Amino acid sequence: MGSKVTRKIEILQLVPQKPERKRLTAKQRGYDQAWKTLRLAFLSEHPLCMCDDCADGQKRIVQATVVDHCRPIEEYPHLRLEWDNLRSMAKICHDRHTMRMEKDVTYRARFFERLDNGEIICGANAKEYN
Repeated sequence: MGSKVTRKIEILQLVPQKPERKRLTAKQRGYDQAWKTLRLAFLSEHPLCMCDDCADGQKRIVQATVVDHCRPIEEYPHLRLEWDNLRSMAKICHDRHTMRMEKDVTYRARFFERLDNGEIICGANAKEYN
């Protein structure tokens, strides 16, 4: 009979491991100097979170620290540096939005439907919103 540590190691060896996935660097994913410059300019012009919960200071005032691509650059690389595809967000709001976009197909479909209808405030229509 082995020790508890030995037994735990044996059990862990039986659990299937996820294959290691290498993530591209930030630069490889499109976050280069041009992006950094655009991000700072956008945050300067839109300092408050533009998510649905905060509504650019209309519902609650939260400082934005992240710039979100409304249409993900993985799917729409040509919109990577387009002002109209950006919205400023608080980190916590951005993380919540990203998680839901990745895991909830209904949320994702509804988000894009609302974006197409102009209900999601992004880039140029943010001026109309203020």
